[in-house]
Formats: sequence, structure tokens, C-alpha cells
Amino acid sequence: ISWGSSAICGELGFGVGGKKSSARPDKVNSLEGEVVAQVRCGLANTLMLVERSPTVDALPEWIPPEDATKAPAEPKGKAGGKRKAEPPAAAKKGKAAAKKGKK
Repeated sequence: ISWGSSAICGELGFGVGGKKSSARPDKVNSLEGEVVAQVRCGLANTLMLVERSPTVDALPEWIPPEDATKAPAEPKGKAGGKRKAEPPAAAKKGKAAAKKGKK
């Protein structure tokens, strides 16, 4: 049984041509008759530990796109250095007033 919304990578287990979301619980037909030993649910995932069988071995395997597995490029240039703190707005006004008074 599976349900959820906005599945984009087959997360619900309904298969490539199956539903992409389901507000109501629905049976995952590809696991019909299989022995599920454990189920773990997270915020955006569900994992099932299923006993190995010819049916399970024939299920499709999701392989992430190659570009999704690459490490992000290193940032170029000098970034993240410390900057001087800006004085509060009131302090800026006070300095401007002091300069006007010196003229």
C-alpha cells in the first residue's frame, strides 16, 4: 500500500507508467505476493526490505542521472571573507550631523 503527492522518480512504487500521486492509499501491484520484512518511512521516502525472489529481481532499478551524482564545482574567487560591520543607522546620522557642524 502506498500514497503521497508529487512523486517524480517513482517514489510511490506504481511504476514508470503508473500514478505520480495518490491521495488515497493504493496497492503496489509489483509487490503482490512478495514477503516484505521491514518498512521504514521518512519525510520524502519509503524503504522496504523485501525477500529476494525472481519477481523482485525483475523489478526496475532507479539509477540517478549522472550529473546528479557529481560533486558541486568549487567556488571561484574570494568569497566568504570577513566584512566590516555596518554601523547602525542612528550612528550614521550622528556622524553626518557632526560633519555638518564642523563646517
